[in-house]
Amino acid sequence: MMTQNKIKPTCFFVLLISLLFIFPTGVSSQEANIQDMKKNPQRYIEIEKWGFYVAARVAIVHHLKIKNNASIPYKDIKIKVNYGSTSPSTYGNTVSFEQAVLKITLPPNSTGEYLKSGYPIGGGSVNMTGKSIEVISAVPVL
Repeated sequence: MMTQNKIKPTCFFVLLISLLFIFPTGVSSQEANIQDMKKNPQRYIEIEKWGFYVAARVAIVHHLKIKNNASIPYKDIKIKVNYGSTSPSTYGNTVSFEQAVLKITLPPNSTGEYLKSGYPIGGGSVNMTGKSIEVISAVPVL
């Protein structure tokens, strides 16, 4: 038989365990997802379409169609553009790259076209073409 002194701690323990199931502690999956969006913006930002040309030895990217799959906005998107060669001896090879920070803000869960008039990203040559582009980082706006 349980005495009255043993019943009180047992009831307290059962009540405590019940409360933990009703009000779970720790980080929710939504909070964890937001933390991942802050730490890894390159997973959520996609450059779907872009243009490239060289004018007076300055490499220019333009008409970037960017999709933000995150539920938070980003600004100052850092990109890396790999240059390919158009010289006959090295045609198609990657010969250089440039990095730049795009001073744009992406709204959450959006797709838009940016930099329609062009954005200089560094030195270039008429013997180079834009081969690939990737997002390196971005600053979350909170």
